Amino acid sequence: MIVSGSTLFGWLMGQIQYRKLFVAIGLANILIASVKMAIIFLPILEVAERYRFAMFASYLPALWLMSIYAWRIPDQTAATRLNRFSWKLWAAPVVLSATGAIIPQMDMVLMSRIQPTDVFENFARASLFYKGIYFAFLIFAQWVLPHQIHGEWSGSKKKISALWLAAMAVAASAGIAFISPWVVQIFLKWDQIPPAKMIFLSCLNMSLLTWIFLMIQEACARTRTQVAALSIAVLGFEAALQLTGHWSIDGYFTASILCQAFIIWMLSSPSRKLPRPAAEA
Repeated sequence: MIVSGSTLFGWLMGQIQYRKLFVAIGLANILIASVKMAIIFLPILEVAERYRFAMFASYLPALWLMSIYAWRIPDQTAATRLNRFSWKLWAAPVVLSATGAIIPQMDMVLMSRIQPTDVFENFARASLFYKGIYFAFLIFAQWVLPHQIHGEWSGSKKKISALWLAAMAVAASAGIAFISPWVVQIFLKWDQIPPAKMIFLSCLNMSLLTWIFLMIQEACARTRTQVAALSIAVLGFEAALQLTGHWSIDGYFTASILCQAFIIWMLSSPSRKLPRPAAEA
């Protein structure tokens, strides 16, 4: 029921996102969070049942709200003129959905299987810092996707492959690692502070992963699904490499960052220039 609800929510979210109804997206997310919190505090259910119920029932009001928005404003974009049974029309959403499911969980899943318990516990604490980077990129990705689909995101100033993003990723990761001890001491009150080096490397790795997500999203929006799917395959190769290598934490991040850099190069190489979107054709 959770998978069904989240899948339907994702599809409807894409419908209203495609129509640039950003107010509806914000209302739907607020509604999900509010309903989930309300269900958790219901006195009529056992505690465990409240959490189970909240995991899927919180989607229901948001699904109703988004369906009203989606059906009120019909889709007049170029994609509706394509063959609805064409694999090109369906492959891009599948690849993009897989990317969104893999990237935020990839490091946690791999670390839990290849690192000692104490190292993984430290990494789990450090992951709180890189989640901030991921969600910041995710907000930007939601905003920019319809512009990419409609062919409105172009030009040198808007290139996701720009080198200044690499410098910004390093600077942001270093800044987060620098302030992390104060954040832990003042706000989180943990008995153990994750090493600054671990926070820096995990934030840098997540910055590259979210960068890849934005570039895969751009490739999918421009119907260059094969290159996007190849990027997912490289991430799969990276996961297999990590599981067989069982390296230390430094070796893990070295291999991850090298693989992420290769994917970014592959997606941004001039020889792999993306075609113009269908909306411009």
